[in-house]
Parts: sequence; C-alpha cells; structure tokens
Amino acid sequence: FPSAGYVEPGQGIGPWLAHITLPAVALSLDAVADVARQLRSSLVAAYRENYVTGALVRGLSPRRIFFTHVLRNGLGPALATLGLKFPSLVGASVVTEWIFGLQGFGRFANDSAQSGDVPAVQGVLVVSIVLVVAFNLVVNLVLARVTPASQRGV
Repeated sequence: FPSAGYVEPGQGIGPWLAHITLPAVALSLDAVADVARQLRSSLVAAYRENYVTGALVRGLSPRRIFFTHVLRNGLGPALATLGLKFPSLVGASVVTEWIFGLQGFGRFANDSAQSGDVPAVQGVLVVSIVLVVAFNLVVNLVLARVTPASQRGV
C-alpha cells in the first residue's frame, strides 16, 4: 500500500483502493473497536434475558432468536456508541489527512486555521456541526425503528 498521496477513482479502481485503504483503516480502527466491544457486551446481556429463555422453550430456532430478539435489543447501545464516535472521526480526519498526505476537509480546516482565514474556519465549523447533527438524527431514527422498546406504547 502506498503511504501517501491520492489517486482519482477515474484512474482505476485498484490504485484508488490501494491509496485509500490505509487512511480508512487508520481513521476507523478506534470507532470500530468501540462499537464492536459495545455490541458484544450488549449481545451477551441480551442473551441472558428471560425472553430468550422463553423463546428457547417455545422451540424457536437459534437463528430466529438471534435476529428477532437478541440483535434487535442489543443493537441500540452499539448504534448509540457509533453516534458518539462520529464527531471524533470528523476531528481525526485532520490528523489522518495530514499523515497520509491527502487533500480533504480536515486538511482544508487545518490550513485555514493556520493562515487565519476566519470565514473559512467558521464555514468548516458550520459544516462539521451540520454533519454531526445529521448523523445523530439518522442514528436516532434508526434506533427508533430497530429497538423494540421504542415501539411500545406508553
């Protein structure tokens, strides 16, 4: 894998993937580890609930129990963790783009801040805030759709 630079997707999908793989792995490794840890712990806790025992007693298949009961109840905390990690991904893009020599949103923010370009920095902040709010809105909508507790009447 090349350690720096960027190739447009129009120049070939292979070279583009080779140039973007290391930055993507470096940027997402922390978030993936936290989400996986949260998902595992919530799935273990969901398997210990009484409704899983009841489903086993009724004779449901392990696959159906996992997808219908356990995963739906265990997915909520993992999605919430993903929503909390998104702002750090936006902030870490500055460092990742600098290390791998990429031109992007983080590099633009860094260059604008260092040159004292106040309108550009304000624009970066507004776009970052909109991205974080929009991503959290999507996460909350998915949580409301997926988790069974949110679908029950009060």
